[in-house]
Amino acid sequence: IPLLQCLWHVSKQKESTARVVFWREFNIQNAYTLETSYCGSSLDHSQLKGVHFTDEHFLQFGAQFCAALKDNCSEMHDSQQ
Repeated sequence: IPLLQCLWHVSKQKESTARVVFWREFNIQNAYTLETSYCGSSLDHSQLKGVHFTDEHFLQFGAQFCAALKDNCSEMHDSQQ
């Protein structure tokens, strides 16, 4: 998502979302949402273009997402030492 398309305020309809509640209640600075669709990818360069996602795809996406978060946290930890 281009930075210029990001919204930097909390709208009324987002007040009760988990990200906003956790930010306010627990001072969680970074929260991530992984959104997807069973309809598959529409990206031209994707090998999965036009393929409906299966449970196995979602398990792979989740594992890759968690690995990326772990790498990110490790890099942040290493830079603070």
